[in-house]
Amino acid sequence: IWILLIMALYHLVLFSLRTNDKGKLWFGLFCLSIFVRALSSDVYLFYFFERPSIRVFSWSVTFEHLSMYGGVFALFGFLKSSFPKIFGKWLSIFVFSINLGMMIFILIANPIPIGKTLIVMNIFIPIFASIVIVKLLIAGKSGEEDAFSFIVAICFLVGASIHDMLVTQNILPKPYMISYGIVTTIFFQSYIIAKSSAKAYKTAEKLGKDLEKEVLKKTDQIEGQYKDFKTL
Repeated sequence: IWILLIMALYHLVLFSLRTNDKGKLWFGLFCLSIFVRALSSDVYLFYFFERPSIRVFSWSVTFEHLSMYGGVFALFGFLKSSFPKIFGKWLSIFVFSINLGMMIFILIANPIPIGKTLIVMNIFIPIFASIVIVKLLIAGKSGEEDAFSFIVAICFLVGASIHDMLVTQNILPKPYMISYGIVTTIFFQSYIIAKSSAKAYKTAEKLGKDLEKEVLKKTDQIEGQYKDFKTL
């Protein structure tokens, strides 16, 4: 799981060097949320303490549920930064408000009521996914790059989430599939960021070459004018 922390810090540092690239910020926060969830949902957190305690368990439950809403928060932020024309103001306010409100509640509540917030997540995820998929389909038909690629990632993630919900209710047998859905989502996010960075580099390279040609052209022009001036 530590590779997730490295990826998170790497992209957050990249964002600090180029603050207009919001995609790297949201991707870094998404990786950080997944790292926190992986750390708190297993026994890793207890390795840092000599003996288990109620307080450590409480922190574990809090961070586990906090990271779920943090992950959705960051994922939507990434979508909005990648497709700003598709995800409008009111949808952004709706998604960010619900997730931020739930995160604040989780921070101040006890473990027992925190566990009950899974009902909210079970309702919110299908609604959120449906809206996102419809928006991305519209974006794809409008010619937006990578929209259909991200639909695949969202479908994997949502499918894995629904599968795990059914496993929790003893409707389907194990194993849990959410880790595969998360890996797929991270892969497609990485692909979009890498593609965007490659495009930016090619554009900068082309502009550099064009600028060099323009400078040489202007230099020749000035030299010609200077020679004409000397012959006068």
